[in-house]
Amino acid sequence: MTNGIWNTTSVISDSSNTLVSLIPVGQAPADLAYDRVTGEIFVANFASDTVSVISDSTNMVVATIPVGFGPFGVAYDSGKGEVFVTNHASNFTSVISDSSNTVVANISVGPGSNSVSYDSGKGEVFVTNIFLNNISVISDSTNKVVATIPVRPGANNMAYDSGKGEVFVTNAFSNTTSVISDSTNKVVANISVGFAPSGLVSDNRLGEVFVANFASSTISVISDSSNTVVATIPVGRGPFGVAYDSGMGEIFVVNNVAQSVSVLSANAATSTASTTSTATASTTSTATASTSTTNGSASVSTMSSAPGSQDPTLYVAAATVVVIAGVLVGLGMLRRKKTGQIDQG
Repeated sequence: MTNGIWNTTSVISDSSNTLVSLIPVGQAPADLAYDRVTGEIFVANFASDTVSVISDSTNMVVATIPVGFGPFGVAYDSGKGEVFVTNHASNFTSVISDSSNTVVANISVGPGSNSVSYDSGKGEVFVTNIFLNNISVISDSTNKVVATIPVRPGANNMAYDSGKGEVFVTNAFSNTTSVISDSTNKVVANISVGFAPSGLVSDNRLGEVFVANFASSTISVISDSSNTVVATIPVGRGPFGVAYDSGMGEIFVVNNVAQSVSVLSANAATSTASTTSTATASTTSTATASTSTTNGSASVSTMSSAPGSQDPTLYVAAATVVVIAGVLVGLGMLRRKKTGQIDQG
């Protein structure tokens, strides 16, 4: 979990749902991505204009890479061994080689670029431009923009659905999620969800997409076969980032206002736990225990959490709401397994 105020990244074990490590990074860390080949996590430091590279074997920063102004979204391109980083205030996306940890290209996109998502089926990278309400599509073979796709106001976060060859985009200002076909680069559906949708993640096993609705404190579950909402799950206040843990069949949700992480069973579409994490210093993180509650069909509990084992399996981003020029922008989350499986939103 990137902790924007405390300039740290928290690590959560998915076997115990407890906080196991706290890693100092740059200022106002935002999004992050896992590089399964090098075993490293790339963290965008919004206020430092850098990317921190964390070794997953030591949970320590091994490199710091200068990029543009206001780095925000991060995506790993497994086909090229590169990391794409949006720079919100520079209007370009930086491309980092994971073999040298240096910037090898800067690609012009729209103003206010936020989220970035890698489409492994097409070898393309999708970038949201929140001020223009559109998506830039970058070819990773040429590092050039090959298409620009208009969406609804507030283009925020994205998730790639490999099963359908589609990209889902949350539109924070229109309370919708757009569905883009990667074969035509056109919007094929706009789905009404909750208020101020932010993070989202695709569960290819169930053929569902989970969308965090920040102002509704809910998760909308979308069927990718019908492009309709099939369930709405109450979680903590201000849900922002979402990650899918394929090994456990669970969804992790960062509740920004509640300062907690909700854990949902993807199979049952209910919330099973909520871990509250409160940073008290750059090297200390604690959690408080609370009572179990039931809200609708979702059973929510708060568990005690404290640093323990140094064998983490989950990295979560988006613990901090970022407001830039009066615009609410969203972040992503990821799960890292030793087997190399990544689930990011």
